[in-house]
Amino acid sequence: QWQAPTADRFDGMFLRAGETLRLQAGMAKVRFQRGTEVILEGPATFAVAEENRGVLGAGKLNARIVHQQAQGFVLDTPRGQVTDLGTEFGAIIQADGELRVQVFDGSVRLAARDQNGRTVSAQTLTAGHHGVVAVGGQVRIDAATARAMVRRRLPPGSRPQVIAVYDVAERVGGSGASLSADGWAGDDLANWKVKSIQGLARRDRWVGRNFGGGNPGLATDVTAYARNANDGDNTIRRQNDAGFSYAISPRAQQFSLEIVARSGVGFWEAGICRGSTVLLGVGADISGRNKYFIKTGNASSDRVYEPGAHAVQDAVHLVQVDVNLTTGTADLRLDGKRLINDVALSKPTAASLATADGLVVRSASRFGGPARWTLAVVEAEQ
Repeated sequence: QWQAPTADRFDGMFLRAGETLRLQAGMAKVRFQRGTEVILEGPATFAVAEENRGVLGAGKLNARIVHQQAQGFVLDTPRGQVTDLGTEFGAIIQADGELRVQVFDGSVRLAARDQNGRTVSAQTLTAGHHGVVAVGGQVRIDAATARAMVRRRLPPGSRPQVIAVYDVAERVGGSGASLSADGWAGDDLANWKVKSIQGLARRDRWVGRNFGGGNPGLATDVTAYARNANDGDNTIRRQNDAGFSYAISPRAQQFSLEIVARSGVGFWEAGICRGSTVLLGVGADISGRNKYFIKTGNASSDRVYEPGAHAVQDAVHLVQVDVNLTTGTADLRLDGKRLINDVALSKPTAASLATADGLVVRSASRFGGPARWTLAVVEAEQ
């Protein structure tokens, strides 16, 4: 049960950096792009600060790292800060402001801060340990914390679980780096390079927008994307290898593909593939259509366009396709807003997705291309 003014929250809604959630009762899950899952237990107040950072103002939560790239998740509170070192932990802010933390798996760094935000003491806690930041501002170990902590899980199947994240800047390098350096291969490969977005340094927060006039977009830390520098209609692929790979379970009931991308003149497509065959992707067609689309094969006829016209050039957004593999239907979302609702698809199937073995990009624009892939699934219970 949400408390005003956040009463309009709904399942699958995209949250922008700076938004505050006020949960009056019950539990709610927030999934960060990098793979951290936070379960709030009401009453609680929680804000999304950055792509891998949250603020607990009051109440109780559990935080769990479900993908390696989420390590380093930071939880800020009025009296302290918890930094994930690869773990699952619980945190409670007591009525008097005292912060209590219990580590269920892995380890965290727990720091006490003064009223100016400066660290005054810190300790590393490992699994089974409990830490307290008292009102006085010191970290201490306190076994009594265990009585207040309960490991939380939402019912299975409620939301997809992240299985892989591929970030162009982190995997390939900064502006000018060649995609061939990370195992990409295909058409005119010498012209496929990394391009920075507005020249920002890594880890800077940036809000996607139409540079020509407003159109707020995604709040993210991506700063570079893969582009085809010659403007030709070319395709490249990256097959699974020891450096990066993923596997989609044949028991998958739902599959979600999220692509953070920059759109430019022309079009871009990005998705997953089996060899040279596109299994599922998304894209934006700026050339006269200004539409986002779902892609289910190699041919242009395999595009399923949105009915509206939301794609604009020189903008960075998160484009997400959610496929219900039980009903054979899919939704397309732009920054959480649904553009296509329950469209019937003959493909992909759970069986075909289980054969996926790589990533694919096609583009005819030097100013458009993907920055990050996120893959997530809901599996049938065994």
